[in-house]
Amino acid sequence: MSDKRPSDDGIALSSYVSSLGRDDKTRYRQKCGMLGTGDPYLLPTSRMVPALNCDILPGVEFPDIYIYLISKPSEYTGESMKAYKSLDAYKYFVSGKVDDVLVSRQHNTTSDKHIYLIRSKVKHSMALRTKAVSVWVAVQEDGAVITGHCDCMAGVSEVCSHVAATLFYIAKAADMKTSCTSKPSQWNKPQKRKPQTAHAEASSINFKRPKHPLLDNTPPKMPKTAATGPSLTTKTQQPMATASQRETFHNMIRDSGAKPALLSLVKGFNDSYIPSVVALNMPSPLCQLFKTEYMQLSHHDLTQKCEEEASRLSFSTEQVAALEKTTRLQTKSNTWFQYRAGRITASNFKTAVRTNPDNPSISLIKRICYPNAYKFSTTATRWGCQHESTAISSYKEVQLKSHDRLTVEGSGFHIHKEHSFLGASPDALVTCKCCGEGLLEVKCPMCVKDKSILSEADQRQFCLELREQTLQLKQSHPYYFQVQAQLACTGRKYCDFVVWRGVGKTTQELHIERIYPDVAFLSPHVARAKTLFQKCIMLELLGKYYTVASAQH
Repeated sequence: MSDKRPSDDGIALSSYVSSLGRDDKTRYRQKCGMLGTGDPYLLPTSRMVPALNCDILPGVEFPDIYIYLISKPSEYTGESMKAYKSLDAYKYFVSGKVDDVLVSRQHNTTSDKHIYLIRSKVKHSMALRTKAVSVWVAVQEDGAVITGHCDCMAGVSEVCSHVAATLFYIAKAADMKTSCTSKPSQWNKPQKRKPQTAHAEASSINFKRPKHPLLDNTPPKMPKTAATGPSLTTKTQQPMATASQRETFHNMIRDSGAKPALLSLVKGFNDSYIPSVVALNMPSPLCQLFKTEYMQLSHHDLTQKCEEEASRLSFSTEQVAALEKTTRLQTKSNTWFQYRAGRITASNFKTAVRTNPDNPSISLIKRICYPNAYKFSTTATRWGCQHESTAISSYKEVQLKSHDRLTVEGSGFHIHKEHSFLGASPDALVTCKCCGEGLLEVKCPMCVKDKSILSEADQRQFCLELREQTLQLKQSHPYYFQVQAQLACTGRKYCDFVVWRGVGKTTQELHIERIYPDVAFLSPHVARAKTLFQKCIMLELLGKYYTVASAQH
C-alpha cells in the first residue's frame, strides 16, 4: 500500500483507495483530511514505533472503545453504528491475532493538536492461511477514538472486528505500560516469530464456555436424521381447533390465576400485557435526543437547542411510579439502563457537583451519558454484589424485632419529580407502621472482610468515622451525597444506611444508621448539578460535543 496516488484535493492516497467505490473513496479522503496527516497507510514504518516499545501511548479505555463502536453516528446513515458484534473482537486480541502494531504521534495540522496513528495486521478468525488484513486507527491523546479503517470487506464501516481488536490491543498495552512494564512475564510469546503480541493476563480471562456457544465457534448439535435416528412413523393428522374452542381455551387459561405468555399474542387478551412504560406514553430516554445535524452546530447554537429541549423534560407522578416499578430488576433491565443514561444518578452525585462546568471531567460526562460502557467488575464490586442479599436479610432480621409490620422490597429507578435530570436506584424500599416509608442502602466493603468495622474508622477512605463515640457516615463521603440524592429522588422520610461484614453467608457485624433528608446540604448541590446538566451533559446528549464531535474537530 505504499504507492502514492494524489487525490483531487491534493491529499496523497495509497493505491488501495482505487479499489473503493465512489462514496467510500469520498469518505476515505474526508477521513484523511480530517486527520491532517495524510493517508495513514503511506506513513513510513521508519517513523513509527512498535507499540510495546513506545514510551507514551494514548489513554484508550473500554468506555472509549464502546462509545466509538456503539454510540458514534455512522457517516453514511447518521444513526449510531451499534456495532455490538465488534465488541466480541476482544477474542481476536486474546488469541494473539493482532500483530505488527506500530504507533506514531502526529501533529494534526487542521486542529493544531497531537493525535496517535496506529497501524496493525490482524489475522482472520477462521481463514488462517489468508493474508492478514491491514488496519489503521486514529486516537486522541485522551483516548477518544477519532476514526479507523481496515482493508477487509467490512472495513469501510470503520467499526469492523479488526479495528476493534486493534483498539483492545492498544488499551491493554497502555494499561500495562503504566502498571507493570517492569514485568516481562506479563507479555506472552507470540504465535510465531512476532515479538510484540500483547496477551491478556491469565487472571483476567474467563475460561467458562460462553453463554452463546456459537460465539465460541462451537458447532451446534444437529438433530438426528432419518438415516441416523430412530425410524419415523406416520402420525394421524389432528383436526384444527375451531374458533369457539380456541376462545374457550383462552378464557380458561386467563381465569387460571396465572399470566401465560401465550395470551400476550392473542388479540383481545393482550391488553394487560402492555408494559406500563408504554401504556403511560412515557417520555423518551435522554439518549434519544441526539441528532446528527446537531454535531455541526456552533457551541452557541447547540446551547440554545439544549435549552429548548431541557424545558420540555418532565415526568408526571404516574410516569415516575410506573418507571420505578418497571425497572426493579435494575442491571437486568434494559429500561433501567436507558433511563439512567444522561441523568446524574445518586452514585455520581458528589463527583458531578464537584466538577467545574466550564471545564468538566470528560470521564464523568462519559460515565453519565453512556452507563452501558461502565459495566465494570472488580474483586471489590463482586464481593459487594455477592453479599448484598445476605446483608439485606440480616438487616430485615434485626429490624423485625423492633418495627411493626416491616416490609423490605426491591427498588427500581426513581426520577426526581421536579428535577428530572436526577435519578436514583436505592437497594430497597422499606416500610413499617411505626416509621413510615424509607430506603435501604447497603454496603459490603471488602476492606472489613477480615477485621472489624470499627478498626477501619480511622482510615481516610473509609465511609464511617467515630464521632461523639458513635460510628457515623462521613458527610464528606460520596455515600452521604448518594443517600441524600436518593432521599430527594424518592421523597421518602429516611434512609437506613447499612455496612455489613461477614464470612460467606454468616453475618459477623452490622452497622445500621438512620439518615434523614438534609435540605440545607442538598439545595446548593442540586443547583450545581442542574448547571452541569444544562451546560455540559445536554451538549453531549444532543450533539456528542465532548466525545465524537470533539474528536472529529
